[in-house]
Amino acid sequence: MGEAASSLSNTPVWSRKNQKARKGFQEVWYLKMNDPETKKALWLRFTLLISSNGFKKLSEVWAVSFERKEKEIQKLAFKQSYDIGDFSSLSDGSGFKINGCKFTDTHTSGAINSKNRSIQWDLEIIPKTPFSFNFVPQGLGQMGLIKNLVFTVGENLVFNGFSEINGEKTIWHGDIVTTLWTQMENRFPLSLTA
Repeated sequence: MGEAASSLSNTPVWSRKNQKARKGFQEVWYLKMNDPETKKALWLRFTLLISSNGFKKLSEVWAVSFERKEKEIQKLAFKQSYDIGDFSSLSDGSGFKINGCKFTDTHTSGAINSKNRSIQWDLEIIPKTPFSFNFVPQGLGQMGLIKNLVFTVGENLVFNGFSEINGEKTIWHGDIVTTLWTQMENRFPLSLTA
């Protein structure tokens, strides 16, 4: 079993200061919202990637929308890649931004324009229960057997705000089934307090 961890946040582990020392690093933040009433879902993903050979250094923002229409599910996917220089931690330590997209423990906003399609969002994130969970048992990480860290930073969240896809606006509010988690993959010893 993993360990409960109530003090986790979405603050990045990666920083520009130690960029050259880190080879083969990936940090990913996921946010999923499902609204059974409107039969819509939205999935957001923020990625920081440095390949093990150091040639690929990028940050990405992904969005996928789902809408059930009768017997089929309509899906639209968006992805925008940026240079790693477009990734920055916020000065107050509350989160990060990738180009114009922002993500903190309490808010996310941004826009992606891809292949003549667009999505934008502005969402307040309100945790209903303060619970975080580490999926990797602490002992395995300490023994060096597992090099990935995977956390559920928050479950049972409430969202207030909107998303807009190709001019069609969806209002998100109230009790929506949600999950927010962070995954870090690295090839070097990692401390969450570093």
